[in-house]
Amino acid sequence: YNHDSPWFLLLDSSGNVIRDTVYGIFFLGGGRLYKDKYGGYVHVGAIDSMIDTLDPNDYVNFPNYLTHLDTNFQVEWITRLPYSETFGHRYTLKVTQLHDGNFITQQTAVVTTSTRYLAIGWAAKFDRLGNIIWNHFYLNDSFNHSYFYDVAERPDGGLVFIGYSYKNGIPASHEYYDMWLVGVDSNGCELPGGCSTNLWPAGTTSPVPSEGGVTVYPNPSTGKMTVRVPMEGVFMVHDLKGQLVREYRLGKGETEISLPSGIAPGVYFGRYVTEFGVETVRVIVNY
Repeated sequence: YNHDSPWFLLLDSSGNVIRDTVYGIFFLGGGRLYKDKYGGYVHVGAIDSMIDTLDPNDYVNFPNYLTHLDTNFQVEWITRLPYSETFGHRYTLKVTQLHDGNFITQQTAVVTTSTRYLAIGWAAKFDRLGNIIWNHFYLNDSFNHSYFYDVAERPDGGLVFIGYSYKNGIPASHEYYDMWLVGVDSNGCELPGGCSTNLWPAGTTSPVPSEGGVTVYPNPSTGKMTVRVPMEGVFMVHDLKGQLVREYRLGKGETEISLPSGIAPGVYFGRYVTEFGVETVRVIVNY
């Protein structure tokens, strides 16, 4: 794949092209491709979706994503990591598949406030359908820019992240680095210590809305329904095979949506994705 859009090639042992797939508009690529031991591939990259800002030069407009491709390089699911004032901009560097088949991706989150700009450690665990199991941030003791670049799984299911922190002492130069090792349990919580889903300052209360999650009504419906959510997010409707039916960008409150005309009656599932994670609800179509 190139910088402008992901480009996937499958070659035989003689270098002949077996399959050639390019993703064009909105997909920037710039990530990596990994083999899924259960079939297909996992790819990380960035999207130019013009969703979060109308300024095409604003880095906020390029959220990273994790996506699963089948053996024909067709998207089976995609999970975006949108920018927010709470979570900053989360950058994915590498994907590691764990023994249980789930995925770990990590690198850094950039925190921007009115008083400071700071890069800190970030990691998230995804299940095999792209749902976020946990999403945590890690602040280095030096309070300087810090990054993760690799992870190892422990026999008990815990993880060890390795990274580095800029050494802004004497001499104050980004040519000097300190090694950074962080040990966590299987839930991503530091050992010893705890978990933090916040960015800055450390130890503050999570701003996750308290008025409940996603509500869909009427349900069953004929394909036209109202979705009520407590905060901005993306609502994706999938069939029982995991194939995406349609995706909707939702604002806080109620939004009326319509599924594709002629959609087959049956049970579907909706995934409400925000920067705090994923909530899944059943959506029933019945004419």
